[in-house]
Amino acid sequence: MNRYGRTMLSPEDYQRFENRYLRAGELWDAVVCAISRLWSPPLPQKVLEVGCASGRFLLWLYKEKHIPCGVEPSQELLEEARKNLPDVIKLWHAPIEDLPFEDKNFDTVFFMLSLEYAVDPIKALREAFRVARSTVIIASFNAYSPSYWFAKFSAWVEKNPVAYCRTIRQSSLIAMTELAAGVPLHVTREPATWKEIGVGALIFSPIIVNRFDLTQCVTLRSSSPYRFIPSTAHSPYEGISLQNRNVQQRGAKP
Repeated sequence: MNRYGRTMLSPEDYQRFENRYLRAGELWDAVVCAISRLWSPPLPQKVLEVGCASGRFLLWLYKEKHIPCGVEPSQELLEEARKNLPDVIKLWHAPIEDLPFEDKNFDTVFFMLSLEYAVDPIKALREAFRVARSTVIIASFNAYSPSYWFAKFSAWVEKNPVAYCRTIRQSSLIAMTELAAGVPLHVTREPATWKEIGVGALIFSPIIVNRFDLTQCVTLRSSSPYRFIPSTAHSPYEGISLQNRNVQQRGAKP
């Protein structure tokens, strides 16, 4: 645990994570393809990655001619990112639940497999909505994907104390964004499938990318997909119950 109360991956552990799950030409290409289909701005954007780790995604944004910045709670991983990235990319050491930026300071904010490790994911989302002008994009492992369970099994076999592959169920993610924003936001989703990595398509996508547009919201109806079956899970990453929520809260400001 670090001083922010969050379990951190050491540079060595994260390198193992990248080598296994984010190797170039495999899952990483699938993630990039999914993001490109959801997000292709015509002009360069000022972008923040929350939980940037070793800087792999920031480097991709830089090569795409955007203006990337990163926040990372782990000092060790931040130092690793500084080694991997050009000096023009600005980095900050800060908790993802308390971003050191003014309101609407970035065009787009990304969580790349990082929201799962927040101490308070709703507060982290609220901060992302605060500093983003228009869009927040969240990539996470699919809890129903065989590849996710293989990753969990591999970590168990290695007797590694670090939970490499936490996940957030889609229903829980939408519920948390609604709680954080105060209103249900318009969301578009792009599965990152194995089709892009040359081994055939599995039934369930290993990564799901969600784009939340802060300038659009939807009207809640009795049949709305934003009403979820209450979860009995103890972890905020496994489910959130909206059963007892006050309806008036939907009109609250972030």
